[in-house]
Amino acid sequence: MTDFLGTWKFVSVENIDEFMEAAGTKQEYRKFMKECQPDMTYSIDGDKWSMAINIGGVQKEMSFTLGQPFDNVTLDGQPIKQTVTIQESKLQEIYAADSGRVTLIREIIGDQMISTAYYNDIKCVWVHKKES
Repeated sequence: MTDFLGTWKFVSVENIDEFMEAAGTKQEYRKFMKECQPDMTYSIDGDKWSMAINIGGVQKEMSFTLGQPFDNVTLDGQPIKQTVTIQESKLQEIYAADSGRVTLIREIIGDQMISTAYYNDIKCVWVHKKES
């Protein structure tokens, strides 16, 4: 799973507005997310993974152990229970909140990380390119 480690630069996103609207994201945050270009960095120390994401100048960091649920808060302030696992060489993230559940699957294809999020039947896809 070391393919995920390193820094990933934003390339594109598809269907983010419809996805966030369906998930109940606040209007002002949806506007912010449509305009920003989130970059992320993954690292690992023993069995503890870390992900740092820079979204429009806002830095968010989280640490987790694969398969162990943990409490987290979305950038728009929603409390969630999050679990990250590895399924068939893909990182799978489950975000559970009172408003529903999001499944996010990240996979490496060449030098790109494709992140596909699902909320009910609505899908959103982010593409990032690995920084050299």
